[in-house]
Amino acid sequence: MIDLPRWRHRALSALVTWLVLWVLTAWLGTHPQPLLLALVTAAAFTFVGVVVDAQASVDEADWVPAHRSRAYQRGLDPRFSRLSHSFHDGTDPQLVVAEVHDSLNRVVDGLLISRHGVDRDQDPEAARRILGDEVAAYLDSPPRYRRGHFDQLPGLLTRIESL
Repeated sequence: MIDLPRWRHRALSALVTWLVLWVLTAWLGTHPQPLLLALVTAAAFTFVGVVVDAQASVDEADWVPAHRSRAYQRGLDPRFSRLSHSFHDGTDPQLVVAEVHDSLNRVVDGLLISRHGVDRDQDPEAARRILGDEVAAYLDSPPRYRRGHFDQLPGLLTRIESL
């Protein structure tokens, strides 16, 4: 929305500036052209006004990636930290565990189908042979939070990445 009092103040400032410039150039004897001087002054004040208004209406950009905005927690695998922070703020451990479990299930199902041509629902034994017992047991069990649960994730993620 246009702030009319602000633009009136700017127009009055431009008029006073034009008058001062015109008197100054006439006093110096340069034979000023009042219309050209008025157009240049109006254009300069309009440009500065638009820039100032645009700058005031724009928020400052936050160029820090979301996974780096949080402090690093010692002992967590960075891959898991990025994965868990991309879902929620990490204050509800049960919710984070469920989201990570669902996400890993989707990733593993996609990798099994695309790279090995095996559907885990149709051929669970072939999928278990490819995944290994530890990954298959994790994916088949319901997600539940317990202390020390996140310690096994680095090994699981490394195994899933090797598929």
